[in-house]
Amino acid sequence: MDSLRKAEKLYLNGDVAGTITLLRSHLESTPNDIETWHRLSLLEEQAGNDRHAGIAHRKCLSLAPNLAIAYIYAGFWLSNKGRTPEAAAAYSIAFDMQPERFLQSEHTQSSHETWRRIDHGRALLYDFLQSHHRQVSSKSMTASNGEWVRLSSLRPDRRLQGGPPNSDFSPELFRLNGVRKQPYYDPEEFSWKDELLSSSDSIREELKNVQSSNLLTELSRPYLAQNSISSGPLKSLAGSNSWSAIDLYRDGIPCEKAISLFDLTNNSIKKMPTYGLTETPFEAFFSQLKPNQHIAPHFGQSNHSLTVHLTVDAPSDAYLEVSGEKRYWQDNELLIFDDSFLHSAHNPSMSERTILLFSVWHPDLNAQDKEAIQASFIERGKWLDKRQEVIFDALPTP
Repeated sequence: MDSLRKAEKLYLNGDVAGTITLLRSHLESTPNDIETWHRLSLLEEQAGNDRHAGIAHRKCLSLAPNLAIAYIYAGFWLSNKGRTPEAAAAYSIAFDMQPERFLQSEHTQSSHETWRRIDHGRALLYDFLQSHHRQVSSKSMTASNGEWVRLSSLRPDRRLQGGPPNSDFSPELFRLNGVRKQPYYDPEEFSWKDELLSSSDSIREELKNVQSSNLLTELSRPYLAQNSISSGPLKSLAGSNSWSAIDLYRDGIPCEKAISLFDLTNNSIKKMPTYGLTETPFEAFFSQLKPNQHIAPHFGQSNHSLTVHLTVDAPSDAYLEVSGEKRYWQDNELLIFDDSFLHSAHNPSMSERTILLFSVWHPDLNAQDKEAIQASFIERGKWLDKRQEVIFDALPTP
């Protein structure tokens, strides 16, 4: 600790070079001191020692891969070196870890230097991802005009206005601006409606048969995983079987055990124009809501798809509410809605509510629009998976 105190005195006396020398010496004997590595990275930048600064940032990320501020500072260094894609990757990881730091309008919770880097990162990250989206989806004007909503509040004009206006329509991930925006859609608009309804009794019977075999416990899961939500209106349902799912398809992956038991249901789903990043449906599951339970008002991810509810077993007083409008689940009827609108589900009865839920493409989209949206989401997924790799590839090694 004597070397750190000496380094502090040298810094206060304006001797940056001497401070750097002492900090480097200290780190030779204490190589896992993350705070000193962070301090050294700033001093190396201040002294114009770009390569040494990059090495210090690399060490910070290696020692503390879950520390948002390490990515913020590394992102700023990468940006100054002209490595915009890598800087965006670093800022993106920091944003995922601590979105509140990026969304705050003032730097009350951050030092001036940290705030300066965050403010720089907000604009860089938004511009980079929007540009990347427009390039990938350029064959469709409708798709290319879409926006990654979670990042739109990073735009300077949005921040000056205090963020986007309050609305019952607020997709949390991605928004298309060139399609209809309405809470509910008339099932008569969809040519596949009658075919699905003609299978409803058979789907209901198939579920009863599986229930009688005592296999549902093995297949069922809390719709929201235990640690999936740390705050917000749905936090109380995280890890709870009050709202559960029996998946046939989850995140585009077939659930083979359930599909083998729900053959008729699966065949019905495959005949629908389901939304997905490939030919496989992105999601299809039986959604169960326990007696005297409700799902608090919340927003879905995007408006490029609509949500379909086929009633399997619903009490007469159980209902869905979208943008303030209540509709009750009834046998041999469909509810089709845009979950980008504020919506909630209520089961005030003494019996369980079960529906078959899947998503379909928005009816205003043509084949070219769909292909462009799929391409953008797939490329985004690849980019997210490679963020750590591209950051470390761009940072210098000792």
